Amino acid sequence: VLAQATRQPAVAHGLLAGTAAVSDTRRVLRYFRRDAAGRVVVGGKGLLRAPRSAADFALQRRMLARLFPALGEAPFAHWWGGQVAVTLDRLPRLFALAPGVWATFGCNGKGVAWCTATGAPLADLLSGVPARDLPLPPEEKLREIPFHALKTVYAAAGSLWLRLQDRFADPARA
Repeated sequence: VLAQATRQPAVAHGLLAGTAAVSDTRRVLRYFRRDAAGRVVVGGKGLLRAPRSAADFALQRRMLARLFPALGEAPFAHWWGGQVAVTLDRLPRLFALAPGVWATFGCNGKGVAWCTATGAPLADLLSGVPARDLPLPPEEKLREIPFHALKTVYAAAGSLWLRLQDRFADPARA
């Protein structure tokens, strides 16, 4: 879930230098950065269903206020959300879908970092490096997570479990 929090570049400029993306080490990741226009973009765990209104971004609003009190109640200029591709071991996958057709996904909510990291192996593949020589060898077969039909139930349980781990690891980070 992402939200652009402010159109006040002067305020945003005082909060973050540059446009590098920042994330924390929590199991339920939070991340933020400034965009080219100087707006603060924040993201992290959202609802288990697709967002329907600005009210569905209350968690990001609270995170923004906690991390950057100077933004106060700055209005969200935009908000959007989607589902996260999750793998059981929390690592991304590179797939050989057909001869010469490659895909990478399963970024587990860390798509900016993982997709950037898998860009080089994909470029190597496209320029003729044998798949067996890659640091992330491609898999041939897509596999569903067991009991995928129950994804809403175990996504909720998994999210709660990860939040509890964050809270007990460091209550200030919860």
